[in-house]
Amino acid sequence: MAPWAYYLIDFNGKGVENLLAACGFSKEKPYIYVGDNANNICNLLHTFAEEYDGSSLKSLSCLSYTLLLFQRLIQYNDLYEKRFVVKSARFKVFRDEESGFGNNMTN
Repeated sequence: MAPWAYYLIDFNGKGVENLLAACGFSKEKPYIYVGDNANNICNLLHTFAEEYDGSSLKSLSCLSYTLLLFQRLIQYNDLYEKRFVVKSARFKVFRDEESGFGNNMTN
């Protein structure tokens, strides 16, 4: 694997800005450092891309991968900022927004 990788991902919806901020992204810094976890994130993104075909069942699968991606990015960001994830404000943002994803699927 190259020493860096670029992925362009488009997320939209209520609370996305908060989730991206919890992962460490900002307009001033639209990149993050995940250290030795880069392969884990890349593998997750590859699986996510392979799963998507536009069908309802695959959409549910992709929602699961999206939640897992946010969880991992928040975890790695907190790890490299020397914070304990469960007690961090970022984890609370993820938990609160995650509960909204399920509600959106039923609407």
